Amino acid sequence: MGERQRHNIYRKLFDGKYYNNRKFNHLVSDLTLTLEEYLIHLKIKNDKTQRQFILLDYYKERKQEKHFDRTAAELIKEIENYSVKDGLYYLHKMRISYDMYFKISSNRNRIKTLTDKAKNIIESIDQFYIYYKLKIESDYQVLNGYNFEKNDSYLLNHLIEGLSGDHAMRRNELIDIYLYCIENYQDSSSPFYEELKKKVFFIIDSLSPTYQKDLFTYLSNYLRLGMQNGLKDTQEYLFELYDVGIYKGFYINDGKLDFQVFNNAIVVARAINKIGWAKQMVKDKQYLLDEEIREDCVKLSLANIAYAEKNFDEVLYQLNTIQKFRHYGFGFQGRLLLLKCYYEMEINGHPLGELIYSFSDTFRNYLRRNKVLDPHYKVSAHNLIKYVSRLLKYTNPYSSKESLETIRMDIKKEHKLASEKWLIERIEELEKKG
Repeated sequence: MGERQRHNIYRKLFDGKYYNNRKFNHLVSDLTLTLEEYLIHLKIKNDKTQRQFILLDYYKERKQEKHFDRTAAELIKEIENYSVKDGLYYLHKMRISYDMYFKISSNRNRIKTLTDKAKNIIESIDQFYIYYKLKIESDYQVLNGYNFEKNDSYLLNHLIEGLSGDHAMRRNELIDIYLYCIENYQDSSSPFYEELKKKVFFIIDSLSPTYQKDLFTYLSNYLRLGMQNGLKDTQEYLFELYDVGIYKGFYINDGKLDFQVFNNAIVVARAINKIGWAKQMVKDKQYLLDEEIREDCVKLSLANIAYAEKNFDEVLYQLNTIQKFRHYGFGFQGRLLLLKCYYEMEINGHPLGELIYSFSDTFRNYLRRNKVLDPHYKVSAHNLIKYVSRLLKYTNPYSSKESLETIRMDIKKEHKLASEKWLIERIEELEKKG
């Protein structure tokens, strides 16, 4: 809030009196506390389970045994009726077991009662630990990729061994998925991915939105890692995920669709020539984007579609009207697309094609200065610029030529390279021209 705004608000609140910074800050602090209390009240009001846990605490503090036992029984019944035994189920089960064990009870001296309660809390703690240990380990595994080592993780091997055979927790479908990921993980493996996808798609409709998003994020992360390491049919796999995940809402969080998911879906659809789907998706789902970046996100998407249709003037128009081109998402993807667009224009004799030479230098400077981009993407983009320059040099009649086969072989050897498929297609086009 600017200084002028603060003064204007103060004068309206205090009938034109001279601004007092200390008083204004106290007022803002009190207002913030009131708002936070309202948000807490709103959360509790809409969360029946949370209200019951608060009641349990109240009855326990005041030793209201009858009301405590009634509320606990209602909670246990509600928790056991959860359709999916997910992380929230194990968390709530552990919490109710804790409250039951540590409550001040009139029959506390009865050994049988204490034994049953101790057994329940031990079982609940074990189940909670097992569920979240396996979930977080599998998430870490796909994020770390081929660097993952089960031996590096505390007690993981012992846990997996203890869950061998027909252990009851293996019958939980989510835990079965996490165990499959950890026990069978293979980097850039189509059979591994296909089996994992089958398991996920089998249960996905029965899960809460949080776990739907978690599993689709896991699949997406695996494919992105696979794309970097040569997994075949990655684009087709990704398109399937985006198609199902966006239209069924698995990628939607709090009513919003992340702009990166939106843009990535368009890029993948463009790469496998699903242009009709891309156009319809922009029309159907743009309302889910954050309002602040919606217009720019749509423009980047339309630029990708225009590129697929070889309407290069439209590509330049859409990209040049993006307001937030310095945003790392729009900036990087937009510049990749500009590089390809200028290349196509230069090869086909468009008057603006010659801009690719100055733009290549501009793109290199952008990559060098950018402090946000992952180093992998920087190297991949630098290599793309390098091979585009080599192809341009090949088409220049006044330059000494290296063979297209040499360029192709070098591309195949490159470990980090953006748009490898696009480069190979450009080589094939040049070969046809002769």
